[in-house]
Amino acid sequence: MVHLPYLLLGIAPIASAQYASAAAPALAPRATVGPSAGRWESLGNLLVSPPSAVSWGANRIDIFGLDVKAALNHKYWNGRSWSNWHAISDKQLISEPVSLSWGDNRLDVFALGTSGSVIQQYWDGKAWGIEDLGGVLQNNPSVASWGPNRLDVFGLGLNSQVYHKVRNGTSWGGPGWENLGGTMRASPSAVSWGPGRINLFVRSALNGSLQHKRLNGNWGGWENLGGSLVSDPVAVSWGPNRLDVFAVGIDHTLQHKWWNGTSWGGWESLGGRWVSVPVAVSDQPERLGVYCQGHESAVWYRHWNGTAWSPYTGLNGTIVSKPSVVSRVPERFDVFALGTDHAVWHN
Repeated sequence: MVHLPYLLLGIAPIASAQYASAAAPALAPRATVGPSAGRWESLGNLLVSPPSAVSWGANRIDIFGLDVKAALNHKYWNGRSWSNWHAISDKQLISEPVSLSWGDNRLDVFALGTSGSVIQQYWDGKAWGIEDLGGVLQNNPSVASWGPNRLDVFGLGLNSQVYHKVRNGTSWGGPGWENLGGTMRASPSAVSWGPGRINLFVRSALNGSLQHKRLNGNWGGWENLGGSLVSDPVAVSWGPNRLDVFAVGIDHTLQHKWWNGTSWGGWESLGGRWVSVPVAVSDQPERLGVYCQGHESAVWYRHWNGTAWSPYTGLNGTIVSKPSVVSRVPERFDVFALGTDHAVWHN
């Protein structure tokens, strides 16, 4: 079970990772929000979890995180300015929040409550609501959506098997959770590239290999995609029948595997030396950005332009959490992380 002291380290710290000292220099602020890279602005607050950012439109960003009371806090960009921080509820949470939007003016945020059940807090376009989905999970859940008002939530049970719960448009299925089996470690990553399609990735507890399961009307069996991973995987899709999966390998380099529509490519090493779970975002077809926290506690990234990977570029400053990244328009990436003051910083 995840506990609050670990949230400051990004929930799933990589073995032997060296995190920033509280005495490290703070991030350098900037005066205005603009397109220039390499400059940071403080968005304030004092959080005990990494931020989770999501965008439902070209002029909208919503950020979530847990405050010192372990309550879910929210701040948003409306295209002109940032709102103030506010607490959505006083419900105490013990895992990193995971946010998603399936349509305009719709937001869903998931985290574990104190009993290990999954708590959903949602914006329906008019007001915030809250629902306890039950279950008892080890770590923060993963969520995917393949259509309006469709949500699929996944997590690892106390028996290290993967569990699934679905919202079909009007209500949550079940009374319980569907057991998808496996012997896994930490948090899964779920992604959808089209209606009725979900691809689920998780790290094996037996040998650190990448395990894959797909939904196409019905669930298939678990597929072993190999590799020796020391971080949770993260999956992204930039188009129909395309999947890209990233994780940190046993040598602490960034590892990449992809599905081209007919077959899996081999593992590709993208180098570096990383201490956080990677974050992958697609801003348009055949384009990807992948972001990590380096061993010196800065954010580094590489972009795929459709034919080749760019060299690594670093964002100056020191962070103490894994980053969260969104793209609200093509060729624009907004990066969020906790600074040494545990405020949220934005680049």
